[in-house]
Amino acid sequence: MPEARPPRFVIFDWGGVFSLKPPGASRRAFERSLGLESGTLGGFFREDSWVQVSTGRQNEDDFWAAVCAGFPVPPGPDAAARLWSHLFLHGLVRRSVVEMATRLRAHATVSLLSNAAPSLREVIAPLLPIFTDVVISAEVGLRKPDPEIFHLALERLGARPEEVLFVDDFQHNIAAAAALGIRGHRFLTPARLRMALERHGLPQATRMFA
Repeated sequence: MPEARPPRFVIFDWGGVFSLKPPGASRRAFERSLGLESGTLGGFFREDSWVQVSTGRQNEDDFWAAVCAGFPVPPGPDAAARLWSHLFLHGLVRRSVVEMATRLRAHATVSLLSNAAPSLREVIAPLLPIFTDVVISAEVGLRKPDPEIFHLALERLGARPEEVLFVDDFQHNIAAAAALGIRGHRFLTPARLRMALERHGLPQATRMFA
């Protein structure tokens, strides 16, 4: 059964919802070129360093220089730039989710809330017309699952928690939103998102995907 009151606002995460990780084969090629063992690239991205970048307390250049300095064969400027672009700027975008969010705008206010570095704004520039508001953690000094970033997103939209559906690929972010009274959907596939929108009373946004 649909929710009695469909959400008036839908807040999306970016990474893992709109964007896909680069293919494993291309990542392994980069690993070989940098003298890394297959599957070890992710180990150079320390969580505490990423928190600093994604809350605006460290700039991206310093973060990336520190990451590259840890490689067995530090990449030259060109290789480092290509790797940064590959990992952070040119991820594949799920067109079905873009189309769903675009269609959704006729029935709800659509916005974005992402833990990301400032360069995300460059990535999403072609899609900005979809979103009424965009909250990027590095720009506001807060990151999910901190309740304050949800309060900020609600305030900027003029929304009450019960009016919102939040879509994210991490369960701990969904749980943090739920603790504030915000409905949530953990993104796994576009098909499941379509079913969730229908369940929450927004079938018009999904008819083109039937």
